[in-house]
Amino acid sequence: MTLEKRGVPTVLICPESFRGIVEAQARLGGIPSYTPVTIPGQVVALSPQELTARLDAVADKLIGGLVSASARP
Repeated sequence: MTLEKRGVPTVLICPESFRGIVEAQARLGGIPSYTPVTIPGQVVALSPQELTARLDAVADKLIGGLVSASARP
């Protein structure tokens, strides 16, 4: 969140189950509109190929988050 406050676009990737925690931290950090990109399920037991497939599935959201963040004043 420090980078976002300094104007550096970031996108946080987390499992769906962590979404609430990330959004709460963003609100507490003064960025209430911050939305993480989530991937379904837990990632700890995934093979590199499975993780890559899940990240590929959200690639458009990752890029979109960076582009929209960079357009913020």
